[in-house]
Amino acid sequence: MTAISSPAASCDLINWRFLRVVLHDIGSPLGLQIVRCLLYHALERQDIDRQGGNMINQDTIVLLKRVPLFSRLSDRGLKAILKSATDKEFKAGTKIVSEGDTGVGFYLILSGAAEVRRGEERLAKLGEGAFFGEMSLLDGAPRSADVIATEDTRCLVLSPWAMKGLIAAYPEVALGMLEELARRLRETDRALS
Repeated sequence: MTAISSPAASCDLINWRFLRVVLHDIGSPLGLQIVRCLLYHALERQDIDRQGGNMINQDTIVLLKRVPLFSRLSDRGLKAILKSATDKEFKAGTKIVSEGDTGVGFYLILSGAAEVRRGEERLAKLGEGAFFGEMSLLDGAPRSADVIATEDTRCLVLSPWAMKGLIAAYPEVALGMLEELARRLRETDRALS
């Protein structure tokens, strides 16, 4: 029968110092840093994150995974998107973006529907998972059409800086955007033929 050895004394000493810092020196910079670190990792393990007071939850992650543009991303990448995005709601009939305005964001429809219009002509109907604003985002040109909510619509909005940072960190997002732009160009070619 083998004897069970005790942990090394240095191990006990390290644990004791750590406990002393947490319990007695909590007001010290090191103590606060340790507590923050422990809380952050505990919350991360619970899959809890905060962004603008709203919970970034698994339901939103699942919704983003269904969007072809973001389907290749890991949960970590999807959380990065949610941390840098804002959540905006638009009532039916509200103009989300206006033709000729300077583009200030990339929009992804989380729920609801919208129409893309130029004057009286309806160019496209957009639903859950559709995105717009990518052209102005990429080249800085004015918006090429109006986008109007046809029902109450919730959008995830990314600023140009956040989207460009996201593309740099996750090149697969750029690939998804290019695939969608190619699809839209083919549809336009067919419509003009």
